[in-house]
Amino acid sequence: MDILWWEAAILGVVQGITEFLPVSSSGHLALFQHFFGLSGIPLTFDVMTHAGTFIAIIAYFWKDIRQASLRLWFHIALANIPVFIMGFAVRPYLDFMKDSRVGLATAFLITAFLLIVADSLLWQSKQKGSTWFHAIATKVKNLIHGQKLVEPQLLTLFVVGIYQAFAVLPGVSRSGSTLTGGAVAGYDRETAFKYAFLIGIPAVGGAVFLDFLSVTKDNAWGTIDLPATLLATAIAMAVGLVSLRLLRFVVHNARLKYFAFYCVFVSIVSLLFV
Repeated sequence: MDILWWEAAILGVVQGITEFLPVSSSGHLALFQHFFGLSGIPLTFDVMTHAGTFIAIIAYFWKDIRQASLRLWFHIALANIPVFIMGFAVRPYLDFMKDSRVGLATAFLITAFLLIVADSLLWQSKQKGSTWFHAIATKVKNLIHGQKLVEPQLLTLFVVGIYQAFAVLPGVSRSGSTLTGGAVAGYDRETAFKYAFLIGIPAVGGAVFLDFLSVTKDNAWGTIDLPATLLATAIAMAVGLVSLRLLRFVVHNARLKYFAFYCVFVSIVSLLFV
């Protein structure tokens, strides 16, 4: 299937936005498939755009990834156990959930609820804040010594991992789930933002790797529309980097509730029109 350049560009933008902002890329993909007939998009195209957003995660958090100790990565691996268990448990029902308007609508409502919880907890953290003197002193210290990655305890990481497991369901946002997990675990806003994505690196990277193996096994690379696919991949990566910056701003200002309102709206659309 040949993809026009403007179609590839739009799909790249959608992937870059929905993969990181807490609105669920899988849920929006299901909606786009219904409304715009995207079921004919080749798997190779989907795999490459997901690889683009995965590269965006690595690029954005590269400094934190380099600073992380082997002990931390071991703890992150352990914290991913819940998502793999959930993945195997619901795998037989994923196609049904994607095609079910009630399932999609419910999943978007779950995302909205999680975002309201995270927004409330992060707002409380923002209200506590710190004195202006402490804020200035911290910035000076970071400039002199460099900002170090805060390494949370395994128990709190496991809490984030449990919340991440909800994101296996189509329509439930991964970033929204892990941000909520970080807020529940008591992380400050910056730590919650970082670990919302660092904890997902094994799961997301593993999924992209398995998709690459599947495409290679089926000899599907020969059918790829290379120019359109590379365009969409580059756009997904670039838009993903912008989306990460936007989400960081939203988290720091405790404004996740607006995404929650949007998810409620999309839930209603799913229920009425899918």
